[in-house]
Amino acid sequence: MPLALPAILAVHAPTAAQIARQLAAESHRCSGKLTLTGDGVGAVRVGATVAAVRKACHVGRVKKQRDDEAQLERVLEFKIGKTPITAELDHGRVWRVVVDGEDLKTLDKLGVGSPLSSLLAYGDVTAAEGEGWLYATIPGRCGVSFRLSYEPKTGEDRDNWTTALLSRLPADTQVTQVLLFGCKPSR
Repeated sequence: MPLALPAILAVHAPTAAQIARQLAAESHRCSGKLTLTGDGVGAVRVGATVAAVRKACHVGRVKKQRDDEAQLERVLEFKIGKTPITAELDHGRVWRVVVDGEDLKTLDKLGVGSPLSSLLAYGDVTAAEGEGWLYATIPGRCGVSFRLSYEPKTGEDRDNWTTALLSRLPADTQVTQVLLFGCKPSR
């Protein structure tokens, strides 16, 4: 029975064409029911200018703040519905979108609050440690990483967390944040 679950989910995983259609329908919006993709959410796209985000979204001024590694960064902070969004900036353009709320999901309903078991159902999930957290990625899902609630213990540092290692984490491990950093076309 466990072998059938990934096959069932694979049938429901969004295709590149479905994602492209969703992006086209939402690319100018910053409200309503929006979908997370590797390239962003609504009008908040990786590569978008500050002006383009401001035109579609109710955002204030660019803020300067310290990131997890104490580096000064420029960000736009606002909400889409009830979901806090941080658009991290580089040279006046969005380079990463951080999603911190449960209301926004991918086409296949993954996002903040999703249990690790939902990610593992996709098969060859891997994770890596960064910025003091554990981030999981799903094969074929470019531009998206899922921060997990599990904090690696001292001496548990690994360069690559495999699906087997991830499946041994506590059953209550879930997604606490989603990072959208853009899909680069393969060459």
